[in-house]
Amino acid sequence: MNLLDGMRNADGPRLQAFRDSVAADGEFEEIAISMEVRRGGRDPVEALATIKEDFLVRLVENLQARFPRTDLLDAMKVFEPASYPADNQALAYWGRAELETLLDHYADQKRRDGNVFEGYVDRHVCVGQFGAFKLQVGVRFRGEHRVDDAGVRYFHKYRPTELLEKMFGGDNVENQEIYGEVYKLMTACLIVLISNAEAERVFSCQNRIKTKSRTLLSIDQLDRLIRISYAKVPMADFDFAAARELYLQAPRRL
Repeated sequence: MNLLDGMRNADGPRLQAFRDSVAADGEFEEIAISMEVRRGGRDPVEALATIKEDFLVRLVENLQARFPRTDLLDAMKVFEPASYPADNQALAYWGRAELETLLDHYADQKRRDGNVFEGYVDRHVCVGQFGAFKLQVGVRFRGEHRVDDAGVRYFHKYRPTELLEKMFGGDNVENQEIYGEVYKLMTACLIVLISNAEAERVFSCQNRIKTKSRTLLSIDQLDRLIRISYAKVPMADFDFAAARELYLQAPRRL
């Protein structure tokens, strides 16, 4: 409940901005703000605090219901470069407990409805690879220096998806063999969707494609079109010759 306590006791950036703007001249968007407590009424500030607390309690309850294994989500920070300690000596001992939490879920054999499911990751091999993996991330793949639109230089720490590409893609694809079990564990963690935002984007893409004038699209064809649209393949990279051959080979409509 530390998160709830922090949110209860500290205003968010938008609420704080509202308070600052009102405190400056007593107006918000040229509308005078006044608080008058009538007889038998309630202090608006106290009422707002109560509403805020009730909202936060419901929000936390909803998050706990949707994500009962928060320890598992917290443990995924071993693939979050921003969470890595700056000191290499501290890095040597960092992340062991979190790794064990992930391996308890992904490496151990599971039984469900009378069926036995083998672990996805080899626990002992993964533990052996993890030390060298996090050291290489800490030294080579924490992030890079960038310049924003205002010309200010800053250090951008890679997000987990960026780390996956930097660590295991391009010129470093051989790391998939060197850190094979860690690579499997990382890809398994990255398919866990923390929110439904990605699914909502796909639904929006579907609605743009399957309009009222295209109701005869089959499920398979709709799926292909969504994948093409969602992949955002640049027009210059689209293989029109291959698409033409597939079109000619397909059964023609009468």
